[in-house]
Amino acid sequence: MRAMARTAHVRSRFVFVTLLSIGAVHVWTWPARTPFGPAALRAQGTTPTTLAGRAVVLDKDGRLFSWVQPQSAAYATIVRLAWEQLLTGFPTESNGLPTWLSYCCFDAKTLRGTGWPHNPACVYAGLTDAAAAYYAYSGDRRVIDFIRRILDYHLANGTTPADRGWAWPSVPYASADHGDVRYRGAHDFRYAGPQDPPKLGRGDGYGVIEPDKIAELGNAYLTAWQLTSDLRYGDAALACARALAAHVRAGDQDHSPWPFRVVAETGFVREEYGTNITPALRLFDRLRALGIGEASEWHRVRRIAWDWLLAYPMKNDLWANYFEDVPWQPDTKNVNQFVAGGRGTCSNIRIGIPSGATTRSI
Repeated sequence: MRAMARTAHVRSRFVFVTLLSIGAVHVWTWPARTPFGPAALRAQGTTPTTLAGRAVVLDKDGRLFSWVQPQSAAYATIVRLAWEQLLTGFPTESNGLPTWLSYCCFDAKTLRGTGWPHNPACVYAGLTDAAAAYYAYSGDRRVIDFIRRILDYHLANGTTPADRGWAWPSVPYASADHGDVRYRGAHDFRYAGPQDPPKLGRGDGYGVIEPDKIAELGNAYLTAWQLTSDLRYGDAALACARALAAHVRAGDQDHSPWPFRVVAETGFVREEYGTNITPALRLFDRLRALGIGEASEWHRVRRIAWDWLLAYPMKNDLWANYFEDVPWQPDTKNVNQFVAGGRGTCSNIRIGIPSGATTRSI
C-alpha cells in the first residue's frame, strides 16, 4: 500500500481486494524469534493492541489469529467479504460513477473517494487477475460482469486515439485526476508537495503514459478475451503488444527497454528508466502460446527485454520506478520491492490466465 498521510482520515485502496483474491496477502505471522515480531515489540513496549480497528490476538508462538471464526475458513471468508464490498458497497460519486471508476483511494468511514491521482490501469489489471482467480474458485459470475465494466470503461475513456500520427496509439493511460471521468494522465501540479522536484511527475502529467502499465492492462485485456470471447479485448491486447514492440530498445544502465514515463502523442520521454518488465514478458509469452499476432516479433521483443533485465537490474539491483504517484526522479534511486518481487515470480510464470481460471465455461 502507498503511504497516504496527507489528511487525518484513514484512506484505503481498491488494490487490497486484488491482493486478497490472488493470494498476495497472507495471514500475517510474527515468529517469536524474529526481531520484528511481537516479542521484539513487547520488549520495546510497543505491542499493538488493535489492527484495523480490531483487537490483536496472538497464539502462544506470537502468531496473529484472524478475527474470523473458524480459523480454517478465515481466508475464504475475508476474500468473499472484500469482493462483496467492492461489488455492492460503494456509493455513486457526484460525477455519476461508482467510486472505483474515478478514485484510487477512499475514506474508510464514508467510502467516498479522496483527493489523490487515480491509477486505473494498474488497479484494473490487478482486479482482472483477481476476478479470474476468484471466479474459478467461487463460480460467482458477478466478478466477470465487474471486469467487463471496468475494462469497457477504460477502453472508452482512457485510451489514446487510434491515430497513426501519435507515437503511442490505442494504448491505455495509467493515471487520471481524482474524480475525473476521463483518464488522460493527472495534472501533476495538483499533487505536488513542497519537497517535490521542479519537474513534478505525481500522476505522470497530463498526456503522459507509462509503458509498463500498457503491458499490465494488455494482460488484463487478454484475460478478459479468454474469459468472455469478446474480440474487442483481444484487439486491445494486440494494440498494447504492438505499441510495445514498436518502441522497444536495447537499453543500458540508464535506459530500460521502455521508458517509465512518456508523452503519448509525441513520444517525448519524461523518465527513461523503469524496471517493471515482467508484465511485458508475460504478455508476449501468452500471445505466442495462444498463436495470436506476430509470433516472431513477440519473440524478438521478449528477448531484448529479457537480456536487459539480466544484464542490468539483476546485477546492479536498481529496481526503480513503478508507482504512478511518485514525483519525477533525477536518477535510478527510486527503488522499491514491488518490481523486484514481480521479477521473482517470472521464473514461475506459465502461459495463460491464473491457475484454474478456465475451468468454468462462460
